[in-house]
Amino acid sequence: MLLPNLSFELGVIAPLLVLPGMIFIFIWKKPIPLILLAITSYVWIGYCLQDAWLGFQIIAAEWDDLSVWREILPQLDRPLIFVSGIALLFSSYFLAQGIFGANIKKLGTSEKLTGADRAKSGTHGTGRLMSQKEAKKVYGDKEGVILAQSDDGKFLRLRNPGHIFTECVTRGGKGVSSVCVNGLEWDGPVVCLDPKIENFFIWGRNRWAKGHKVCLLDPLNIASKIEKHFEKNGVAACVSRTSLNVLDFLDPQSSSFYSQVQEVAANLKPTASEKVTDPFWVDAPAGIIVTFIIWVCCAPEEEVEGPRTLETVRNYCFHKDPDTLIENWIDRTEIANGSLSRAIIDLNEFKGNMRGYASIVKIARTWLAFLEDVGTCKTLCGEIGTPFKSRDILDGETDVFIGVPLEMLETQPQFARIVITALLHEVMRAHGAVEKRILYILDEMPRLGYLPVLETSQAALAGMGASIWAIVQSYHQLEARWDSAKAKAFFEGFNVFQYFGITPGNATRVADLIGKTTIVDRTTTKGAGDSQQMDRIAGTWSSNQGESITHKERHLITADELRTLSMDQIIIQTVGQPPLRAKRVKYYEHPHFTGKFDPNPYQFTGGV
Repeated sequence: MLLPNLSFELGVIAPLLVLPGMIFIFIWKKPIPLILLAITSYVWIGYCLQDAWLGFQIIAAEWDDLSVWREILPQLDRPLIFVSGIALLFSSYFLAQGIFGANIKKLGTSEKLTGADRAKSGTHGTGRLMSQKEAKKVYGDKEGVILAQSDDGKFLRLRNPGHIFTECVTRGGKGVSSVCVNGLEWDGPVVCLDPKIENFFIWGRNRWAKGHKVCLLDPLNIASKIEKHFEKNGVAACVSRTSLNVLDFLDPQSSSFYSQVQEVAANLKPTASEKVTDPFWVDAPAGIIVTFIIWVCCAPEEEVEGPRTLETVRNYCFHKDPDTLIENWIDRTEIANGSLSRAIIDLNEFKGNMRGYASIVKIARTWLAFLEDVGTCKTLCGEIGTPFKSRDILDGETDVFIGVPLEMLETQPQFARIVITALLHEVMRAHGAVEKRILYILDEMPRLGYLPVLETSQAALAGMGASIWAIVQSYHQLEARWDSAKAKAFFEGFNVFQYFGITPGNATRVADLIGKTTIVDRTTTKGAGDSQQMDRIAGTWSSNQGESITHKERHLITADELRTLSMDQIIIQTVGQPPLRAKRVKYYEHPHFTGKFDPNPYQFTGGV
């Protein structure tokens, strides 16, 4: 009876205790339960060994009259204990691997490089990926921008991210994982360049429900085509197509008034003029527009032929006698502290080449041709709905959606450029006096073309309560619209970088940005041989073995690995921190956002 019981204890119960420990190693990976399991296993196996020792003695005493067992049992005693001890050592090894092993880590957070060991030091660099534990510390803020999520679904955030640069191919998921996630969660004001107006419909209601004033600049009235969507959800009140007088932000009493007017004029130039090599064809029409803007904004109200809007500026370009008009203004030094007179003096440099102001004015008309669309003109002049003022974004409760379709953004970027310029200048003028941090989400940002205010204000804005989030398909797209030097300087002004959905043509550049490290390459050589003398039957045999170790350079994540990066993964790189390979957040899948968003009006079914 005792021998079968002993076999059951050693052969069945002990392995059943070791097996769960091995399962916990690869599934749970929690040290405390494993330690408790190890202690339990040791106690039970020790009990089994003690039982075995006593059992053999009792069996030997009871079967003493059987001479066969008298000889066999003492011989089985120690071998069985030895086998049990070996099993105990194996269980200890696997449990120790689960508790202390450094190589069992989840995909996406391991610092181990596939196929090679990373050197602790080396001439090729010591870069590494951020571990999951580090990520929870660095990106462990309870509020702020959501960049990704950890393996257990917790958000990885930065309360004060500075400026963010996201690089993702079309339909790669930038809207789902960057724009919508933060539009739903961001507590402060949001200015969103929304080419398809889908963001407005997905998370506009959420902003409205938080008590924000939601302003939609929709020059082509695209929202009206899907307004029924909101009526079905009972939130039609948040559909507020509105307008903005973009000249309101200009302050004639400001010392920077003249330069701001010049900036407005520069933003009004059409896309085609960016390729003009002769500066005359840019400077001359810009000078005319500067002159007209100063007059419209600063002249006595009774002398201005219309309201102080961009439409009135355009109307002056069609004046029947612009030469006489401008010549009569040159002596009005009291207007804008002499800015009007100085603008006309600058304009005179071009007058001789063009046989009068009239010829220059004709060029300026082409710059303002986009205002011929009634909806566009009224939206920029504050004549639709209840207009808001650019300074409203400082109150902490105003959100602005700039609904410019991609085709309009490509051919007539002036609308979005001048609105963004006005909204950025308000923050600069406030010198950080904002109620809450403002997030400027600029989707398809390169299509705006070169935008001076982004370059000049980038360094200061981060410290003034505003963050720019530039979203591009690739860096090369930005470089094509800006010149290389300006694009590089602008790119280097960001603090946080997101990479996912990376194109093959861009993978090598991103791999270089993520960094390189030194790997250890071990090579083992073996040799063997024999020899035999001719004059006797004798021989010798020899063998040799050697190992060489070399340090080699390797990308932390190679271009090929980036090209085949899972659609669920994202690379996060923050200045001063190792890069992180993490999981994307999808607003329509994460339980945190359940019930907070509306359906995509373009019948979104997943994939971005």
